[in-house]
Amino acid sequence: MPPEKVNILLVDDRPDGLVTLEAVLSNPEYNLIKAGSGREALSALLDWEFAVIILDVQMPEMDGFETASLIKTREKSRTIPIIFVTAINKDPYFICKGYDVGAVDYLSKPFDPLILRSKVNVFVELFRKNLALKLQAERLQAAEEKNRVIIETARDIISTVSQDGIILSLSPAFEQVTGWHREDWIGKPFDGLVHPDDLNLAHEQLASTLTGKNALFETRIMNMAGGILTMETSAQLLVQNGERIGVIAVSRDISPRKEAERERKIRSELERSNTELEQFAHICSHDLQEPLRTMSSFAFLLKEKLEGYMDVETHEMITGLIDGASRMSFLIKDLLEYAHVGAEEIPVSSVDSLESLNQALKNLRQMIAIHNARIIHTDLPVVRANDALLVQVFQNLISNSIKFRGKAEPEITIAAHPDGADFVFELRDNGIGFKMEYAEKIFQVFKRLHNSSKYPGTGIGLCICKRVIERQGGRIWAQGELGKGASFFFTLPAPAGHALSPGLTHTFHESTSTQSPLM
Repeated sequence: MPPEKVNILLVDDRPDGLVTLEAVLSNPEYNLIKAGSGREALSALLDWEFAVIILDVQMPEMDGFETASLIKTREKSRTIPIIFVTAINKDPYFICKGYDVGAVDYLSKPFDPLILRSKVNVFVELFRKNLALKLQAERLQAAEEKNRVIIETARDIISTVSQDGIILSLSPAFEQVTGWHREDWIGKPFDGLVHPDDLNLAHEQLASTLTGKNALFETRIMNMAGGILTMETSAQLLVQNGERIGVIAVSRDISPRKEAERERKIRSELERSNTELEQFAHICSHDLQEPLRTMSSFAFLLKEKLEGYMDVETHEMITGLIDGASRMSFLIKDLLEYAHVGAEEIPVSSVDSLESLNQALKNLRQMIAIHNARIIHTDLPVVRANDALLVQVFQNLISNSIKFRGKAEPEITIAAHPDGADFVFELRDNGIGFKMEYAEKIFQVFKRLHNSSKYPGTGIGLCICKRVIERQGGRIWAQGELGKGASFFFTLPAPAGHALSPGLTHTFHESTSTQSPLM
């Protein structure tokens, strides 16, 4: 804003002359600065900004003409209007000289106070207007600089397009987002950038915006590498001097957001599908158990009633019926267990995996004793897991190794070692092994590599292990070689500050246990 008071410099070597000027120009809007010589006037110009200077011509040491010449040589003061006031030099020569040194007027004493006030008022008003224009220009320049910085540093693409779809300007973000050079597209139609399937939409939005409506829409554009980017664009009418020039648009690359939304949708659909499948399996398991129990019971009663009256073929048929019902019952039970693991939230805590292993071995004591299996383990860690489910994992893996044993008595070695923020467990056996081409398939539901008559089971045990481990933040995989045994690996998160538990050799067909390292 312009100052409330305007500075006016009064220069006269006579005090009575200064008093007269001060009286004539007295005004609450003026700040009258007085100087008694040319030197004082030049000094005042260093500290003040003046709207007009009233300068006496006849002064000792430095007259008004010399003072005016020096004022006009300085960059800061050369545009200040000077009005000469004198009582002596009324000759036209001196008047012309006054104008030559830069004066805007030349008044002779005695002067008319109204005329002096009127002339000063004109220059004061001119000063105010010039100052206002200067401030406005500074604000405009600052705003333009701010806009320039915003445009050049913005991550969004700021563009202008003519009414016929020609690109007029592009911000630097265009190059960062698309890889194209701006110069390659300025002056060309935007059609070449827009995905062909979105061209109609883009032209419709351009036409709508040219009518004065703001637009917000999504289109796909092609980047320099040939990829497709999804852009969210906000556009509005561009008007200059009352004339419609085109459209100004701000476009943001929302490809990551759209991809995240797509992944969330897919994940949501999968979760919903899995939930429905798990619920279906749970319902089917319960509903199928009842007729199976009925069928199995009647088949067993029929076998007892006909015992001694059946021929060999009839006996085999009834036995097969009972065995089939039994296998189906086990299959449904495992399927229910698999669905149960996937449906509920699994609580985890710090678990000593050695204690979990010991519980699994107690549960398998009879199976281990029957097959003279030897279980060896090294140091085992405390992990973040669910104790009951970790017992189940050990139990499933150990029983699987015993089931698929070779000619020698089963020997199973269990070890663990730290790996970053996890512990890696390994369970290695000396069984029949498998071909590595089946390493992924053995963890799938109902996938079996061997005939059920030779190796009984439902084919769900390893699948349950996979689901249990993955839902506790780990992963599971296997390695094997046909005829040379198999190794099963799984990881679980490691709590901070926990060491390994000491290892022991567990030999269930002997009466003693001895410590044994894993080789």
